[in-house]
Parts: sequence; C-alpha cells; structure tokens
Amino acid sequence: MLLVILLSLPAVQTKLARYATKSINESFGTNIVIKKVDLSWLLAVQLKEIEIRDHHQDTLIFVNNLRTSILNAKNILENQIDLGPASLEGLTIRIKTYKGETEDNMSVFSETLRKNKPEERTETPFILKSENIRLHDVTFRLYDCNKLDTLRFSAEELGVSLKDFYVEGPNVSTKIDRMFFVENHGVSVSDLSAKFAYSRSRMSFDDLYLKTDNQTTIAASLNFKYKREELKEFNDKVNVKAVFKKSNISARDLNKFYGELGGDDMLYLSGVADGVLNNFSLTNLDLRSKNGMKIIGDFGFVNVLNKERGFVFDANLKNVTSNYFQLRNVLPNLIGKSLPSEFKRLGYFTMTGLLKVTPVQMDATLSVTSEIGAIVSDLQLINVNSVDNASYSGEVEFDGFDVGVFTNDPKFGKLSLKADVNGSGFKIENINTTIIGNVESLDFNGYTYNDIAVNGQFQNKRFDGALFSEDKYFKLQFQGLADFSSEIYKFDFKSDIEKVDLRNTNLFTRDSTAILKGNISVNISGNNLDNLIGKASFKKLVYRNQKKAYTFKNFTINSSLKDSVKTIEVNSEDIVQGKIQGKFLFDELVSVGKNALGKVYSNYVLSQLRHTSISILILLYTIKLLMFFCHRFL
Repeated sequence: MLLVILLSLPAVQTKLARYATKSINESFGTNIVIKKVDLSWLLAVQLKEIEIRDHHQDTLIFVNNLRTSILNAKNILENQIDLGPASLEGLTIRIKTYKGETEDNMSVFSETLRKNKPEERTETPFILKSENIRLHDVTFRLYDCNKLDTLRFSAEELGVSLKDFYVEGPNVSTKIDRMFFVENHGVSVSDLSAKFAYSRSRMSFDDLYLKTDNQTTIAASLNFKYKREELKEFNDKVNVKAVFKKSNISARDLNKFYGELGGDDMLYLSGVADGVLNNFSLTNLDLRSKNGMKIIGDFGFVNVLNKERGFVFDANLKNVTSNYFQLRNVLPNLIGKSLPSEFKRLGYFTMTGLLKVTPVQMDATLSVTSEIGAIVSDLQLINVNSVDNASYSGEVEFDGFDVGVFTNDPKFGKLSLKADVNGSGFKIENINTTIIGNVESLDFNGYTYNDIAVNGQFQNKRFDGALFSEDKYFKLQFQGLADFSSEIYKFDFKSDIEKVDLRNTNLFTRDSTAILKGNISVNISGNNLDNLIGKASFKKLVYRNQKKAYTFKNFTINSSLKDSVKTIEVNSEDIVQGKIQGKFLFDELVSVGKNALGKVYSNYVLSQLRHTSISILILLYTIKLLMFFCHRFL
C-alpha cells in the first residue's frame, strides 16, 4: 500500500521519468524525453508527454499519454512483453528529409538505435504483443524539404484500433480495424481496415478496405518488396503490387489530386498494378464510369512522378468507349493532351488497338468506331506536345467516315478510303499531307463518287497532285492544282475527260442532260464567271445536253482584268475568234450583243444594263456565235 502511495506522488513520477529517460538515452545514444511515469496501480503504466527528437533536435515523435499494463513479470525477464490492452492519445509523428540530405529523420533515428545497441545478445528474440491498441488524436506528416511542395503526405485527426498486435524481433503484424483520418489533399477516409505485416524486406496490406465520405470504396491487397537501403529511393526502387477487386472511386475524390478533373461521376475499377511507382504496369484493367465511359486493357507507365525524365505511356486497348470530353476529364494528363481537338466531333466512339506515347512521339495502331464512321490507323506521330500541329506518317483507312462533320464543311459527306499518309496538322486550316491511296466512295455536293485513285498533297483546302477516277459519272484523269484556300479559287491542271456527267454529279444543273468529254488544260483563278482570269485550252471537246451534242476540235479562252476593265479573247476554229473588252457581267452579255446589233436599226430600243459599259472590238459576222457559246457553255 505504501508503494502505491509513493508511486502516485508527482515528484516520484517525475524522478522515475528522468531515470528512464537517462537510462534509454545512455544505452542507445538517443534524445528521448519522458516527463512523467505513473505506476500508481500495480502492473499498470502511464507514460506522459513522451518526446523523441531527431538529429536536428526537432520533434520526431510525441505521445501525450501512453497507457498500458505489463503482465507476467517472468516473461518480461525472458524478453517477452505482453502489454494487454493499451492506448495512445495525442500521438504526433513527423518524418522529415532535411534540405540537402537524402535520408529522413526516422531512418537516421533507426540507424542510431542499431549502431548503439548494447553488446549483450540473447538467443530469445524480443517479443512485444497486445490484444488491442487504441490510438486517438493521431497526426502523421511526411516532409521532404528538397521539394518545392515540402509536405508530401499527412493524415490528421487519425484514430485506429490495432488488434492482435505482435512484434517478434524486426517483424511486425497486426489487424488494422476501422482507421479514419483526413489526408492532406482533403480526402476524408471514414473507414480503413487491413491485415498488416512488416519485415526487413516486405510490407503487406492484405484484405485492404477503404471508404471515404464521397462514397469511394476500394477493396484490394497491397504489397511492398524492397531492400532496406532502397527505401530512400522509394519511387524508383521499391516494388509495389496492388490487386484491385471491384472498387468504386468518386470523381470528387480524384479531383482533390487532379484539379483538371471535374463532375460528379463514379468510376468502377478492377485490375492489377505491379512495379515501382516510376515504372509500373496496370494489367487487366476494367474501368467504367456511371456516365458510360469504359476503359479495358493493359497499360504501362514510366516516369509518372518524374516527368522531367520523359513520361512514357504504353497501352493495349481492348475496349475504350467514351467521348473526347470524358477522356480529357478522367485522364487529363495521360491521354487527354494527346487527343486532337477535332476528336470532339466523333461523338461517342469505341477504340481498340495499341498506343504508345512518349514526350515527342506517339505510335497508334488503332481501330475506332464512332458516331460519324470508322477509322483504322497505323500511324507514327511526332511533336505530340502540340498535337493539333503534329507530324505523322503511316497507313489510314476510313469506312463511312463523315468528313463533312469532322471538318465542319457541309459540302462533304461520308468517305471510305485506304491510303498511305505523310504530313502534319489535323485542322482543316493547317493540314499539310501527302496521300497515296484509293477512295472507294466520297460524298461531295450531294453526289457519291466511287473508285478514285489519289496521289497528291492536301494543304489547307489545296490539292496538288493526280486523280484517276473510274466513277460511272466521273471518268477522268486529273494532274495539277486545285486551290480552295482563299476567297478566290485557283486552278492549274490538265485533265483527260472520258466522261463527266455534270448533271448527275450536281456540278452543272441548268440542263437536264449535261455530259462533257475531251482534254482540258486550265490555269485560271476565280470563283465565278465574272471574276475568272487566266487561260483555258480545250481539245476534242464534246458537250451533250438534252437537245444535241456539240463538238469542238480545239479552242482557247484568255481572260484578264486591268483597272476594272475585263478582256476576254476567244480563239476557235469551230466557234468564234475575237475579243470582248469592257466593264460587264456575264449574265448581261446577251443584252450587250443585242444592243451592239440593234444600233444598226433606227427603231431599236436599247436594253438597260446595270453594270455594263462596254467597247466591243469584234467582227460583226461572228458576234451571234460568240453570244451562243457564252450563253450555252460558260
């Protein structure tokens, strides 16, 4: 009774604390302070205000109150301690790597214990156990002062119950039951449980279950394999294997880690991650979202945490179903930045194949089925950091792909094409591509062209090359330039026309029948008859309409414009030879001709012209033929 009274006195408790502190520090070369030791009840121990300082005299561990009991004194003498039920309140752990140092203060502290361990040895391993340890009001913080953002991880307001806690030599095992905390990104973990085991070479969390306030639930097993000296290079040396069972991850929680991610989606996940954090694989991934996105496949990630070394993403895509906006939101840095902005016009699409992305290059062997058609590609892309301007080469196939929707040009429709491509740019205003292939079908201006071979360069609505068409209404060979990149079109080409049905192809609809064949050589600019300038030559030309066929051996037309004065010269053996010069519109040429002839007669009333002031230098005996030609064919 007297002993109990003595041990309850504050002065005695303080004396015991000083003695215990001095004994530990002298034995192990540490800096540990225990302010009070309470032995007021036999076999019950309270250690109050325990502080372990690191090699910079800053707090490494602080415990406000440790309450336990020591059972079976005989076992204590045999190096075995049974704490029975124990509790820690107000625990703070601050692991820090100081600026200019490579090892954290916990590693330095552990090494100090190892070096200064007393010489005496025992064959009986040290054993510490407790059926239940409760921790309340715990704060854990991990710092690296060599980083710009020094706080790497923290867990605040932590509480946990550890069942079957067992230490045998360097090995530790326990069952974590209902741990809760708030981590430094603001994610509130409401429940975490696992079977935990630690040794000098492995650490595992089996039957791991984690739940957050945002309805994230993760079921997994997590294993770490390492050598002790490799722990300081955790991201590059420690192997991590995580097996995810059916888990749900809230987009709200992901947003705490990736600010670009928005929305209120829920992701459903299973798969296996294996490797070091800077070089790991993700196999058998099955990722789906509440809003309809699906990503199934195998993936590889290199330098995820050290992108300055060169981030690499490698994927075997078995099924990716999504749209442009979902991919950018869910994987903003891994995939989103590598998708051309025009992909948004695909709508929902399904993608399969192989994809590899490096800082400067992307290899894509992919098959894509979308709302506007299908694409199969085997492409290599360079300069993927600016993907809209990326260079590419390889093979591509379009099957019923709506070019009009993709390029936002209503004149175009669906395209089926197989071709080799080599060029740059994905936007219609910056595309510069050489293409060699065959167009199986192309919708343009309301008509579907078939069986066209292409060998040329497309650049900003400009084609320079050769076309060989076997379409039933469009049989010809074309060699040259067709430029639609500006308001004034430019044409410089030669064409051998076997048959062009202008009516059925919607190129010329005034006549119910309009079929043209012959040889044409053109070097002109303009987008209507009134602003065309240049030269056009026609040989063996035949034009047939609903009335008859018109045959011309050869003729040339020259058109020029100077100081608003238009000059048209026609040289034909069959039609006319002469020149028109002045200010006029083509739809007024008939009236111009009538006025020119009508002046011969005193009773002729001149037609009123809106824009025409014309001087005709042409032989009168040919003017009717000229008017006929202009009216019928131009």
